[in-house]
Amino acid sequence: MPWYLLVFSLLFLQSAMAEDISIVGNPSIHQLNGVQHIFARDTNGHLREWWRNPESDWHREDLSAIFNEKKIAGNPISSAVNGIQHVFARDTNGHLLEWWWRVEDGWHLEDLTPAGETIIGDPFYYNNHNGVQYVFAQDSDGDLRVWWWTAQDGWSSIDLTHFEGLNEDIEGHLAGNPFFAIEQNGTVHVFARNINGDLIEWWWTPEHGLHIENLTTVVGGQTIVGDPTISLASNYYYTHNVFARSPDGHLLEWQWRGSHQGWKLQDLHKIKFVNFISNSGETISGDPKTCGDWKNIFVRDSNDHLKLWTNSYNGWQITDLTNVNGGTTISGNPIADCSSYNKKDIVARNSNGYLHHWSLRATTWLAREIK
Repeated sequence: MPWYLLVFSLLFLQSAMAEDISIVGNPSIHQLNGVQHIFARDTNGHLREWWRNPESDWHREDLSAIFNEKKIAGNPISSAVNGIQHVFARDTNGHLLEWWWRVEDGWHLEDLTPAGETIIGDPFYYNNHNGVQYVFAQDSDGDLRVWWWTAQDGWSSIDLTHFEGLNEDIEGHLAGNPFFAIEQNGTVHVFARNINGDLIEWWWTPEHGLHIENLTTVVGGQTIVGDPTISLASNYYYTHNVFARSPDGHLLEWQWRGSHQGWKLQDLHKIKFVNFISNSGETISGDPKTCGDWKNIFVRDSNDHLKLWTNSYNGWQITDLTNVNGGTTISGNPIADCSSYNKKDIVARNSNGYLHHWSLRATTWLAREIK
């Protein structure tokens, strides 16, 4: 290559790296072999990746540019299992796309949407570490649909809203994005908000098949807005904790304590041992997100502050993480990655439109903007 072309290429690369990247929507975060990876949609609809290891600063890559400027229209969700990274998102035609990466040959792109079938909203992805992958999403008819992958059969898909044998009296058409979890015994749980604002659960066991239940009617009619989240615990009779936002901005918790107790509902804004005055008017305005357990909930409040709700032995405590770095507010939902008790990483879109990263190491929170 002539020297002047080499110089031009280096200057172009340096200019591209210096460019600030604004994002829209909510990011996703995971770790692979000690390397952090963040994925988000930029203002041009491109899927972007930021990554770093403990010894380096953030690097970034445009994953849409790799594949003929393939754009996305929603929030990506990512995970890494067995050395392979997976990123799922909805494209501008409503197709479910998967970017996947392995060290041998880098990034690949696959369209998982069968002919004539599209999705709306954002997908949810889960890998059970046993070689089975699950993706749940709302299709263009408002039905809950699941994709699953095995090495033997590849990708398959079915409609769970109209699954034969379910209770047809329960409204299963969705108005929000689903959330999925699986127990150690193989029981599958999917939660979502239906078109009436009810919290709906689909659950499946190998012995009893698929069932559907309206958790709003179970607890007396409490509806929700936004998308729910769930955490599972293998102790306490396989405890389930589902968190969601009420229409008046309260943080709600549905608790399952086994078939002997069933479902119970708790309004966390009304319990006495929260360390703030519930009648102060402070509410939440985003979707709550767990950090791998039911003890740490991250959420955006009505002032656009990032709040951490922690359930300790002394009851619920609230920490304002926006105050960690001088008052940076957020505009979307936070996403958490918690690899251990004293190590947490939170990312969100801040009010300037850039990624913001909060990290807890031991007992100290740090925060910085990532452009």
